[in-house]
Amino acid sequence: SSETLTIDFTLQYGSEIVTVTGTVTSAPTGDTGTLTVRVNGQTYASCTVNNDVVTCTGAGGRALTAEEIAALEEIGDIIEDTLDAFEDLVDPDENILF
Repeated sequence: SSETLTIDFTLQYGSEIVTVTGTVTSAPTGDTGTLTVRVNGQTYASCTVNNDVVTCTGAGGRALTAEEIAALEEIGDIIEDTLDAFEDLVDPDENILF
């Protein structure tokens, strides 16, 4: 069976606001979906997930620079860290070391 997630994530760094929005469907055959990353309301990147392969382009479909790819990876890491912190709040017993 498959599950579809609607993503609407907002990060704020000082006066800059970064949003990640879209949908991703997870299925036994692989993940599919689309995500849009915006910085201060302007499109920064559009990403497509097709059978677990992620392809991202910059505004207007242009290729991303190495610096922009690194920034997207950093945004992904921040989102992952945030979700891990949330999981720790709702399931604190998982973090007890024996």
